[in-house]
Amino acid sequence: MKTYIGKPNEINRQFAKECIAGVYKLDKEYVCEIKEIKGGKTDAQRSRYWAMAREYARLMKVGQSEIHNIQLAELGILARDNDGTPIMQFHKPDYNWQKDYYRHLKPTGTIIEAQNGEELRVFYVLKNSEDFTTEEYSRLIETLINNIIQDGLDNEIDINYMGV
Repeated sequence: MKTYIGKPNEINRQFAKECIAGVYKLDKEYVCEIKEIKGGKTDAQRSRYWAMAREYARLMKVGQSEIHNIQLAELGILARDNDGTPIMQFHKPDYNWQKDYYRHLKPTGTIIEAQNGEELRVFYVLKNSEDFTTEEYSRLIETLINNIIQDGLDNEIDINYMGV
């Protein structure tokens, strides 16, 4: 089986033509699929990240969501609106962003006063890791590994785990 991944150019077009021509020479029916590469994370990356995050959370005696939120905040890839402006949220001072399963936030360090006089903490909304590119997911894994090493747990967690 021939597989080629790359950007359109004359060499790649020639490769595609050879693959398609080769199908006509086969004695069985086959399906050829040409599709756009979206640049998302790989299953191996996801598997590796969550295996290490689970073990890290267990050893630190915290939830996986907390470990994940801390890694995302440290990495700091912001969610943006259609104009490219970072998205913000406001929460009461006692809101625990690290344990929130549904929202991925990073504190700005700013507290504002709402119209009703209530104090609110300002947070950046972070990009969801499900929407990360392969490169962004690699940086997330590096962030997790660096924290595992910093906490002295690299002898307890297989940081070279490459997934199943």
